[in-house]
Amino acid sequence: MKTNLIIAIFLAVAASLHSQTIENKQPKPNNYFIQKSKNQRELGYILLGVGAAAFAIPVIIYASDPHLDLSEIESPVGPLSILLGAGLMVTSVPIFIAAGNNKRKGMSLSFKNETAPHIQSGIILSKSVPALSLKFGL
Repeated sequence: MKTNLIIAIFLAVAASLHSQTIENKQPKPNNYFIQKSKNQRELGYILLGVGAAAFAIPVIIYASDPHLDLSEIESPVGPLSILLGAGLMVTSVPIFIAAGNNKRKGMSLSFKNETAPHIQSGIILSKSVPALSLKFGL
């Protein structure tokens, strides 16, 4: 009897650990896309600013010395910083594009039924009324 109980508990635990999760097929709310757009836009500005600084600082240093010969540069930090800055600035472009796409999804038109008070035979009832809504994320 104890063996059967232990086997049943083991099978129940093993079945729950190996089960597949049900994927949520419901559409995400519009404010999710607007918040995601804000976060992506913020990340894009951070990458653009850091990239511009990493690009501009060595360029300004190298340009300020009129007698500098490029063959005299011993450390690879300056050229690598320029490449890194250019890469970060280029990386910010797709992030801005994704932010715009998410903003468009969040600010889309939606059609839903809303309830409105309705008088019928002297009684106030709730009646479903079709409504068109346009959401703006500020």
